[in-house]
Amino acid sequence: MKQTLFIILTLVSSLSFSQEYFDTDMTREKPKFQSYFAKITTLVDSTDGKPYVSYIAIYDKKGYEKFGYELDRNGDTIARIETKYPDKLTEIIIFSYRKAESDTVICKYNKRNQQTVEIWKWGKDKTTDTTKFFYDKKHRLIANIEIDEFGTYQDSLFYNKNKLLASVSYEPERTDSVAYHYKKNKIIEIKKYNSSNELTSDYRIEYGKFKKPKRITKVYKSYNSQTFDRKFITVIDYHNRNQFKSRIITSFVNGKLEETTEMYYSKHGNLEKSITKNSEGKTISAEKTALHNTVYN
Repeated sequence: MKQTLFIILTLVSSLSFSQEYFDTDMTREKPKFQSYFAKITTLVDSTDGKPYVSYIAIYDKKGYEKFGYELDRNGDTIARIETKYPDKLTEIIIFSYRKAESDTVICKYNKRNQQTVEIWKWGKDKTTDTTKFFYDKKHRLIANIEIDEFGTYQDSLFYNKNKLLASVSYEPERTDSVAYHYKKNKIIEIKKYNSSNELTSDYRIEYGKFKKPKRITKVYKSYNSQTFDRKFITVIDYHNRNQFKSRIITSFVNGKLEETTEMYYSKHGNLEKSITKNSEGKTISAEKTALHNTVYN
């Protein structure tokens, strides 16, 4: 079962924030859509055109995603994503584009199914990024190191008994740190500090039914801002202890409403529909996902 940190990571990573906390459970998720294909339909986008199928994912007999196709409005393939499994502990994902060089990512796992390596090979500039993950004797994530053409970056995680208390990010010419605060063994606040030990972002987590987060509030300083000018509020509901029912994310800039995104999930955990509205309540983007069986006999 994923821990509280995983839930928080899932809730907020979709907002394209930089990683400021860590999923301490790096175990590969078990497949759940055997012999299905998923179809994502874009209902509303910036073109105001008619709805169209924008993505198709195909899962094999074991439930692993085998192929993915990103489509344009004419039904032509923009990108093709193929996933290969040369052995039980390796995944190779190849991104082929209509108008660009292909990218490849290689993921490796240990016998506990925890990720140990992630290698990105970029087709356009022929560079490679490598990230390695390290665990202690209790199988807890304690560090990851990323190496790319610009330098080496390291994240270190520090525990007290079974609690993650702090993490430190080391980058060329800067060091950021994150502190995790608990109440009754649950994380209630996450604070990030810059190299000058100034607070740059603050998460506050409230819990509800199933003892899961029901509301997460984040305030942070945008680039070069001296004040906490950005704010996000995420409200969560659940089908049960393990599955989201809905997430509603509202963003603010300098205290004014920017936009709201609503996401709705099936009882199996797959995202079924997402809607984004601007500050005036107009829908600016919307998608729905449908699962279909069967692809393979």
